[in-house]
Order: sequence, then C-alpha cells, then structure tokens
Amino acid sequence: MAHFVKVISVLSIMLLCYAQAKKIRKMSFETPKLTDEEQESNVMPKQYRCEACRGISLEMQKALTKKINIYSSIREGKKELSEDQMLDLFEEICDKKDVFAVKTVEGVLELVYPGSKYDKHNGMRLGGGVWNYRFVAMCSGFVGDHDEIEIYRAHRNNTENGIFNLLCPKLCEDDEKKQKEEL
Repeated sequence: MAHFVKVISVLSIMLLCYAQAKKIRKMSFETPKLTDEEQESNVMPKQYRCEACRGISLEMQKALTKKINIYSSIREGKKELSEDQMLDLFEEICDKKDVFAVKTVEGVLELVYPGSKYDKHNGMRLGGGVWNYRFVAMCSGFVGDHDEIEIYRAHRNNTENGIFNLLCPKLCEDDEKKQKEEL
C-alpha cells in the first residue's frame, strides 16, 4: 500500500510538471525582418508615423517637464522658460540618438522607444542608423512646423497630452480609423 501511495505521488508530481511546462511559452529572439522601405527609406514608414509622433511628443514632454521643474518660479507659473532655453532644449531633444528601434512582438514588427507599449517586451531591438535619422527628421520637422514656443505652450496648457494633441492628430487618423473598424 505504501508503495502504491508513492507511485501515485510521483505520477501526480509528473502530471503537474507537465501541465506547467505546457503553460510556458517558448521564448525566441529573432532579428526583425524589414521591408525595403523599412531598411532604406529616410522617411518614417507610414505604418509607424503615428507611434513615432507619440514617441517624439513623449520625449518632448519628459524634457520640458524636467527643465521646468528645475526652476521653482517656472514650475509655479510665475515665469516661463526663455526663448534661448527653449531653442537649446528642443535642439537637444531632436539631436537624440537611439530613441527609436523596431522589435518583433508576437510576430508583428512594432516601433519601440522609451515608454512605449512594447518597450519592455522581450525581443531583439533593431535601431540606430536610419531610425536615428528618421527621428531627427520628424522631430525637427515638428519644431519647424510649429516652432518651440507653440510646442512649449501646448505642454504648459496640458502637461499630459498637449504636445501629442498639437503634433499628432493628422498622423494618427488612420490608426484611429483602423482601431474603430476592428471593434
């Protein structure tokens, strides 16, 4: 009888281990497969433009918040950043390297950046090179289209979404339509 109890115990443990092993997903790291446009174009591919805008607006938001918080008089709304401070800050933001990369997430190529939805997912990031150029070009284009003071004011008026709301609506229209169709 004692032998029978041992056998049942061992079988139960083996069955439990097997069930747990079936739940564990196989993790694999593969280099993202890029289309010709994703590899060679100096322009941000259309399917990434909304997310790229979201990433750039987040970088601007973080940098502005950090700069504003240095000065209590600015933080409290008694003063504003000077034009020189804004020019220097936006130049610094738009000259950043290695902000964007792509990563395969559950079989889909996604744009990733610090703070993005897929930034913390496991997987190989492919960035640098043309991705740096695309970030700089988009960021500089936004500053050229809206100027530093307009972007700064958008941030001051709505710290969380002001910059995104200023820069990104047209670029994100297609993404919003696609999401509504999927519902």
